Amino acid sequence: ALKGLKRGTVRVATVESISVSILPDLLLAFARHYPGMQVTVTVAGSDAVTGLVLDVHADLGFTFNPSSLEGLEAIVVRDMHLGAVMAPSHPLAGSQSLTLAECLAHPIAWPSPGLSLRAALDKIPGTRGLRPAFECNSLRLMASLARHGSCIAFQTPIGIEQEMAEGKLVWIPLSDKRLPLDRLMLVRRRGPRGRVAADAFAELVREHVPNQGAVRR
Repeated sequence: ALKGLKRGTVRVATVESISVSILPDLLLAFARHYPGMQVTVTVAGSDAVTGLVLDVHADLGFTFNPSSLEGLEAIVVRDMHLGAVMAPSHPLAGSQSLTLAECLAHPIAWPSPGLSLRAALDKIPGTRGLRPAFECNSLRLMASLARHGSCIAFQTPIGIEQEMAEGKLVWIPLSDKRLPLDRLMLVRRRGPRGRVAADAFAELVREHVPNQGAVRR
């Protein structure tokens, strides 16, 4: 059935960080394997992604730590470590690991409510009543603020690999014991598959998306 894929559409919903890092390579690989297929992509927040899949507006969804998987199944799961992101010139840039408390002694960019990253960071004691220098619903904006030396941001290495490779950003793992791993999932609706094209795309995800050991810096 996969060999017979010549026409059709796969609808993918994704969070922002995946759209700028992992997804472009996946899209190009899929196009090489199935040149007649079309992929449409919608970028949204974590819970919005699951909603799009559940409401049949997307076949597959990339999301982090969804608040609910009711009616869905996670077909690919990867656990990612959260870290502090900063410019190489930042006073903490030479650290091997950091606690959130150490970071909070400096200006920070904090994720807005509704982002899965915010829910993870809120589990650490001392974050209640926090008044950050910046609060944003965009990981790209927070990473950009960090790159310009304005603050410390927080995320997994996904989405900032190029800036790290070019020496524009430093990623340092957070060591707080109560900090959960950031869990990346590829989700689809429960029930019979019935969509060969979506299954083919999911198989490429399994092959191309690294495990946590490959992304930790």
